[in-house]
Amino acid sequence: MIQSKQSRRTATAYWVSLVLIIVASWTVLGNNIGTAPFHGDETNWITYAYYYTDLLLERDFTWEKWDCPTCGPWGSLNLHLGKLLIGLPLKLYSATQLDGQEFTQTYEFSQPFEVNQANGRVPPGEMWLFARRMSIVYGTLTCAAAFVIGFLVADLLAGWIVVGLLLANQIFVASATRAMTDAHYNFFLLCFLLAASWFLTRPQAARWASIACGLCAGLACSVKVTVLAVASMVFLLLVVYGLLLRTVRLRKGVAYVILFTIAAAGVIYLLNPNFWPSFSGIKGDTVMAELRSLIANLDRAGLPSAGTLRADFPQLAQLTRPLGFPQLFPRWNENLNDLMQVGLWETDNRLLELHGSLARFMSIIPLLWLLVPAGLVYCAAHAWRAFKNKQTSMLAIPSVYFLVNYLLIVVTLKLNWDRYYVPTIVAGCLLMAIVLSAGLGQGIRLGGRLLSKYQST
Repeated sequence: MIQSKQSRRTATAYWVSLVLIIVASWTVLGNNIGTAPFHGDETNWITYAYYYTDLLLERDFTWEKWDCPTCGPWGSLNLHLGKLLIGLPLKLYSATQLDGQEFTQTYEFSQPFEVNQANGRVPPGEMWLFARRMSIVYGTLTCAAAFVIGFLVADLLAGWIVVGLLLANQIFVASATRAMTDAHYNFFLLCFLLAASWFLTRPQAARWASIACGLCAGLACSVKVTVLAVASMVFLLLVVYGLLLRTVRLRKGVAYVILFTIAAAGVIYLLNPNFWPSFSGIKGDTVMAELRSLIANLDRAGLPSAGTLRADFPQLAQLTRPLGFPQLFPRWNENLNDLMQVGLWETDNRLLELHGSLARFMSIIPLLWLLVPAGLVYCAAHAWRAFKNKQTSMLAIPSVYFLVNYLLIVVTLKLNWDRYYVPTIVAGCLLMAIVLSAGLGQGIRLGGRLLSKYQST
């Protein structure tokens, strides 16, 4: 009976806290809607959000329009879910509040803001602010998901602390209030992390949890393709963790990875018409002729680019559109290499500058970043004790999530742009919240014992 009452009190505290977290996050982010300076990318996200939303509403799935080479990085290089999540509410807002007005201009990054504004390359204020409010929705949901994760892996206090750290972090607040897609994919990543906690703690539901992890990973990837590596590596490491604990057998582990992959790939291909193959107008003899020509030229010219394939092998291009997804990763690498020519790192010591930026972005007060390695040590110690007792530790989830994000930026980050650090910042805030909650709890218990000892004397 006592345990039942305590469980009810915990559940009540959790649900009340979740509601308060949502209200507080929406209020804080809303009050900061104008804090982040205007970013030229916001113009282009709004423009192409309208473009792709119009295609969707018109049911025009012509693959060339969805591929849109003229859209630059806001075309198929960034998959389309983020643009649709911006564009659908914007389309409704334009229809109901702006007499159908839309925005079709692109930002000239070679020109200052004042010139772009004078040339009509900055969205109207009411449209721009509405698009930012839609990002706040996902910023608020990200805070709510972070609270739930903190509660599940540690306690209620950890959930509150992680949200407080996020709302006090200028980089997170900027990403959650700009008319861009950073808040969207971070929310889907945390949804993936919630599904991963289900996978880790409910072996009897591991098949469904694997599918849920894949679906969330596919949604995150459909906003920003590079985060698929984060979700895939975290899930794979959690499967390995289960294998080491012997809570997962090898055959089942392989099956879970396959289910994850199918679910993620299914979402990615379903949501992106530029990957859909077309069989209209296909002639078998022409396809075979193009295939023979392609094979004959492989040694001399290598694999053709997407543009060359469309121009020289149009029938094969129709059938091989699903290959456009794996080709996105070298395309992203090429795009980043082109941007690197601008010289966006301030020093020649990339690793030192990267770690300095990460420490600065995580520290709302000086040296707060030191709590991140402290949190890693704390989680690792608890996970190791549980491992020796052949038990699963929920603290494996935030530590693995941080390490994967951290190692990926160390290995792959080519541009020192603050928004590229956001997933690592969120993961770091989780670790800081866990160790702060543990420290405060230990302090409260120690104070209680001292008080009890003093009263007894």
